Amino acid sequence: MGNVKKNTRVKSPLVIMLRSDFEVLRNVYHLLQDSILSDEDVSFLLGKTDGYLFEILDPTNKKRFKQDLWTLFVPIFQTSFTKVMPPPYVGSQEEVKLNSAANHNKKTTIYRFTVNYEDRTEDKNAVEHKIAVEPEYLKWKKKVVTGERKVENKPLTDYLKFLISEGFFFTPKASLFILIHLRKYFDKPFTAEDLGVSIKKLCRRQAGIETLLQRNTDNSRYSYSELFGISALDKISELPEVLLEMASSSTVTARFKITHAARGILGFIELNERELVNVAVHPNFREMRMAARLLDYVMALDKKSPLTIEIDVKSPHVEYLENCSFIESKEDRKYRKDNKLLIIKLKRGTKKEEEIDL
Repeated sequence: MGNVKKNTRVKSPLVIMLRSDFEVLRNVYHLLQDSILSDEDVSFLLGKTDGYLFEILDPTNKKRFKQDLWTLFVPIFQTSFTKVMPPPYVGSQEEVKLNSAANHNKKTTIYRFTVNYEDRTEDKNAVEHKIAVEPEYLKWKKKVVTGERKVENKPLTDYLKFLISEGFFFTPKASLFILIHLRKYFDKPFTAEDLGVSIKKLCRRQAGIETLLQRNTDNSRYSYSELFGISALDKISELPEVLLEMASSSTVTARFKITHAARGILGFIELNERELVNVAVHPNFREMRMAARLLDYVMALDKKSPLTIEIDVKSPHVEYLENCSFIESKEDRKYRKDNKLLIIKLKRGTKKEEEIDL
């Protein structure tokens, strides 16, 4: 008869997650399906790239759907928090066992799942009557709008230009914050897609078109602001007096300034080769991530060489530098004679730093 080749179906990995997390996933999925918003619209409002929402809604990748997102869905879908949260009857320890049952196409998947209830049974009725547990099925379909050309909402673009002229975008704004403002003050019809089109037009760098906004990455999400230019600081005398007082007396090989067309120099950074000597921001423009933008800029100048700084372990700046993705280099620690830690060396640009979602 010869060898008979058996075809065995490889089952997708079983996923076990808290039922509360699963119910939130399902709630958000239904809110999306019942709204006029597309996956791309919600991803834009979350400050992420196209397709981000459907990626984090994948129930087989439970770690991506983080709780800090939950509150954002309330203004996005204009709903109550109770419509996002799991029902009150869901136990805190209840779990869902889930795996993929079938793929219709790249954008549709059917999952089957069973629930482990608080008393660790899968189905109270099934256990009581000694019958097999029947899994439930959930259809997960990506919502896609095709065949429609995105048309600019010119009144909306004009209103955004007005906001720029009023200084609204001097402090970086998230797209969801802009949407909430527009819902309150803009009295003409618009959609989230309209907002995305207008924002992209104002950020576009193209000959013959004035660029009024820039896209930033703040706390791992996109934000939008007026243009901030970073360039070499050739003469320290260019600095306003309040910044001049902050300039370092140490040896430096390069200085860079961050400027605004109307407000002038907002801050500067000083380097000695790839060692960070100083970074300073005008007192009036702090808490706007100006220092982080300067650090990002000088990091991009030489991505192969980390940016380093030696600093007293008790310095109040250590926490800030760690928040800017500097990581302690333990092999370069310096000790006093009594073996007490005195100086630590921080590096930005190491392998660990590259893994951080900036």
